[in-house]
Amino acid sequence: MKLEGNILSSVENIPHLRYIDLQNNSIRYILPDSFLSTPDIAVLSLKQNKLIFIDCSSFIGLLHLQVLILSDNNMKAVKENTFANLKELALLDMSLNLISAENVLSVPAETSLITVRSDISLLCCA
Repeated sequence: MKLEGNILSSVENIPHLRYIDLQNNSIRYILPDSFLSTPDIAVLSLKQNKLIFIDCSSFIGLLHLQVLILSDNNMKAVKENTFANLKELALLDMSLNLISAENVLSVPAETSLITVRSDISLLCCA
């Protein structure tokens, strides 16, 4: 489902899908458990939004997520366990955000993460 360029300001429960493109909207936050009803999503793009913060329960339910694109937002930090439940995550793009070196993010070793894109080396495996 491609929802690029709409004026969405948040994400709530949406139907079962494999690909969701929500780039270039006005999304500021993702409600906890927004994706509980969408376990089959493999690709989720939230780039070019206005995300400031992501709750550690924002991605619960995304059992098969492989690609998560969060680039070009306004995030300054990401909580420690935000990606802990994303066991199949292979690509995480956090580039073009406001994350500083003081907010180093740890990605759990049990993920399948292969590629991480960020402006500085902020991600490490725990």
